[in-house]
Amino acid sequence: MSRTLQVVSVLLLALAISFGCSEKPVPPEVQLAISQQETLRGAGVSVYAPQEFRIYQNEITAAQETFDAERRRWLWWRDYDKVSVAFRDVIAHGDKISEKIKLARKEESESISSQQRDLAVKLALLRNLSENLKDRRLAAAKLVQAEIRLAEARSYTAAGKGKDALRCLNDATHDVAGAVYVAKLVLARYGDRNEITRWRRLVENGIAESRRSGGELLVVSKAERKITLYRKGVPVRSWEAGMGFNFLSDKLYSGDKATPEGSYQVCRKIPGSKYSQALLINYPNNEDRQRYSAARKSGQIPKGAGIGSLIEIHGGGRDGMTNGCVALDNRDMATLFSQISVNTPVIIVGTTDYDNVIAAALNDLC
Repeated sequence: MSRTLQVVSVLLLALAISFGCSEKPVPPEVQLAISQQETLRGAGVSVYAPQEFRIYQNEITAAQETFDAERRRWLWWRDYDKVSVAFRDVIAHGDKISEKIKLARKEESESISSQQRDLAVKLALLRNLSENLKDRRLAAAKLVQAEIRLAEARSYTAAGKGKDALRCLNDATHDVAGAVYVAKLVLARYGDRNEITRWRRLVENGIAESRRSGGELLVVSKAERKITLYRKGVPVRSWEAGMGFNFLSDKLYSGDKATPEGSYQVCRKIPGSKYSQALLINYPNNEDRQRYSAARKSGQIPKGAGIGSLIEIHGGGRDGMTNGCVALDNRDMATLFSQISVNTPVIIVGTTDYDNVIAAALNDLC
């Protein structure tokens, strides 16, 4: 070996001894950043902070390039301090993104809970209206669909799938809005003070006439599903009653299955009715005919539909639905039948109570 080569070898050996020839340990920040990146992905960063995550990924790529550049250098010339700094900056940014995700998920969870509560309340109101009022238009298909979607949303929430839960809730909200729209169309009159005032006057006039004549009067209140017997202007007895399938509306034509409203009279007593006993009333009266004529001219009446007739107060059960008549349990009908004579006034109204249950439900649905 030449003397020059010996000298170089000795110098290299000295340098190796001085600086160490083993691999420098990888800065712990590198692995921490890699683990953080996977944690962010698992937390849904692409959904909750997509823009920040793209910047974060660019930063981690740049830090990785710095690390790779250092690893290509000679062992004793590598500087991992700047690698540590680069990855610490990445981790600090990742921590901020993690906090943003937590806040977004918290807000999402609160929004989900709030929507679920609101929907559950409205669905309960709509369901109670449908079951208590027994008007089949209120039991819309959208109501059932909304209940199914609300149940799905709860399942997704329990599984931590917030976005899927919100999607179901948005669909359910749309369904409920449709059901509320139908309910308001059907029930609006029961929250209209002018309409209720008109109904009250009908009843008040009827009661005044009963008091003056000393005779009987029957008052049917549709919202309360009740028929009350007055004598000499004083209420004697009330019974729960069934109504037509669409009883909340005023009857307009044959086949609409609505219970009529207005001032009528018992025009015939039928002891052997199909439904136990029956009191036939004089529907249609002159006001009914005038309304029917106006509705036909305006195109509201289906082609071929007449005005209808044969509206009775009859037995058969208060829980059954009729085609427009008022129905009592047979025992109650027998009691009423025995006390009523032909020509007894019959007044049928939506309600006389400004604060009726339907009006309260409408306010809650708004």
